[in-house]
Amino acid sequence: MPDTELNVFAPAGLQRTVEDALTGQMQYSYFRVTLRDLRSRIHFTELEEGFLRLGDTMIETQYLNHTAPTISFRISSGGATVAYVTDHEPFWNSSGSQFKHPGDQRHIAFLNGADLVIHDAQYSLEEYPSKIGWGHSTVDYATEVAMAAGVKQLVLFHHDPLHDDAEIARMEGVARHLVKERGAVLDVVAAAEGLTLEVQGTRQAQLPDEASALRRRSIVGERVLVVGATDAEVAMIGQVMAEDGLVFLAAPDQQTALIQASEVPPSLMIVNKELPQGDGVGLIRQIRTKLGRPNLPALMLTDESDAPSGRVLIGPADDYLARPIVSPMLRARVRAWLTRALTAFDEQRADAGVHGEASGEPPASFEPVGKTLGGLCQPARLGATLSIVIPGSGGAAGREGG
Repeated sequence: MPDTELNVFAPAGLQRTVEDALTGQMQYSYFRVTLRDLRSRIHFTELEEGFLRLGDTMIETQYLNHTAPTISFRISSGGATVAYVTDHEPFWNSSGSQFKHPGDQRHIAFLNGADLVIHDAQYSLEEYPSKIGWGHSTVDYATEVAMAAGVKQLVLFHHDPLHDDAEIARMEGVARHLVKERGAVLDVVAAAEGLTLEVQGTRQAQLPDEASALRRRSIVGERVLVVGATDAEVAMIGQVMAEDGLVFLAAPDQQTALIQASEVPPSLMIVNKELPQGDGVGLIRQIRTKLGRPNLPALMLTDESDAPSGRVLIGPADDYLARPIVSPMLRARVRAWLTRALTAFDEQRADAGVHGEASGEPPASFEPVGKTLGGLCQPARLGATLSIVIPGSGGAAGREGG
């Protein structure tokens, strides 16, 4: 369609742009029509974590837990708020309504009070143990976080290609039963092709205290200190860091780590919970104090058994990585925390009057045409009522497939 203009908003992939990723999916060996054959005008805007505005619409973004850099979108307009969350796995293998990992708590805070959440719910509880590290959620997790966030309506999305309509209906029933069992107020529906929802809201979105999602920050050359990992983990982490142009530093114990941190201050540290002659918690505090950087990002390597029922994973680490380490997820998490650290540094400089922060407005040359927001959803009308058409594919009833 030559008169169509499409604006695609998404995070950059690992070592490739958004345009490269889509072009790769439409190579001639896969599909006879390549991206360049399309006559529409297509613009690509790469996003980080933060916010941006499109006219009267406020869009907030936050990194998800996936095998590649992936972000969720929180879209607010005319008092209505819709959150789109695909390709996300629980940060911790949570059971029930207990969310012990700070990443899961951050996820719930992002969804808080949304009128509609479209959430990854690919697996059943029975399927998930064999899919850990694949980057997707269970229907129970999606339902639990929606209830914890006080969401009004939940759409189960990202259906497994192996699930037929009967299985999708069963999973929808599982979610609704869970809501009833908890005594919560939450409307749950499984996404189906052509499903149209009218979303109404009365709460006006406040300008978030966040950086612009349009400002790209390079992590190349940043330093990552790994302490107390096994030889196999050191080799794997070193290879992952090198792929993103990061400087990799390894220390076997607490004393060596303190010396290295003093000589070559890290941008981020990955610390084993148990260390020879010490522990990871104490070392994180020592390094932060020694460098005068109380917010230096710290990821802790641990075992899932370290979080017994009811215990919340809090401080001093910002993130926890359960063994066995899934290298793509580690890579995505390191990138997210380095980007957050660079954003915080920019804000400190802005507060000191070194330079101004980006406003969250698209570039002056950006002129959105039509109403499609990066393929996420198709708002037919932005106002007090938001009409959402849920995209789908395949299936006898249009429910099968991602």
